[in-house]
Amino acid sequence: MKKGSVHISQEQIKQFEMEGYLLLNDFYAEDDINEICHAIYLIIGEVIDEHGLMIGRLPYHPTRFDDGYIEIIRCDRRLGGVIYDAVKQIPAFVRLVADRRNEQLFKLLRRESLPGLAGNGFGIRINNPEEEKFRASWHQEYPHQLRSRNGIVFWAPLLKVEPDMGPVDILSGSHAEGMLPMTKISSGPDAQAGTYAMRLLNESHYAEKFPMQSPCTAPGDLLVMNFDVIHRSGKNISNRALWSMQYRLFDFTESVGRKNGWVGSFGAGVDFSKFHPELLLNQGE
Repeated sequence: MKKGSVHISQEQIKQFEMEGYLLLNDFYAEDDINEICHAIYLIIGEVIDEHGLMIGRLPYHPTRFDDGYIEIIRCDRRLGGVIYDAVKQIPAFVRLVADRRNEQLFKLLRRESLPGLAGNGFGIRINNPEEEKFRASWHQEYPHQLRSRNGIVFWAPLLKVEPDMGPVDILSGSHAEGMLPMTKISSGPDAQAGTYAMRLLNESHYAEKFPMQSPCTAPGDLLVMNFDVIHRSGKNISNRALWSMQYRLFDFTESVGRKNGWVGSFGAGVDFSKFHPELLLNQGE
């Protein structure tokens, strides 16, 4: 899609309203993605050099921009976190997050809105193979972001996503349920850390009630999701990490967000239950 040019059909708008998500193929230009991928390749190289790792790499190519990453985390998983924190600071990525096309798309899907970009709500997610600790379970975006009840998740891959890499799972139409209660699981076999410990109450009920879609995407594609649609990270059983860009836009004019001063949630160091105590029904240990 050319810069500054966003066109979607009424059928696509209706699909987003009915299903809670919409996949737009080739939304971003190849150059937009390549610039980000090249920077990631260079950052991975810097980490290898800094820590004196004996990891050989092929010359850069967009299809193997993450060459050496899996070898790094096999040597030291902590360095994966260093790379995760670093890549979200790539200028080309930040430019794409704030690209006018994203704002235009939001306004097409949310008529009469005043778009905002969620601070601390954008980054590059790395879903490592066979790693459950940081895999997002079934959730709605709003409790994890707040800002506004009227929000949209933007999800875009940096590589071709194959079924075994764990594409995002979406429960189509589940946004019709509205805000759903949550529980905190901090111990036991299903326990996770931090925001990952927050789980939908009776999540299996919704997983059975709504059909699951797991769209496989390619660089340049954009998946947008209603803040209320239930989704999760798929399980990566491949031998390569799934790299995806994620950012959130919201509507300043929505009444709940405006009343709360458009405050953020976990990423901003805020406990969402302060604003929605009715959503946290059980804090089991």
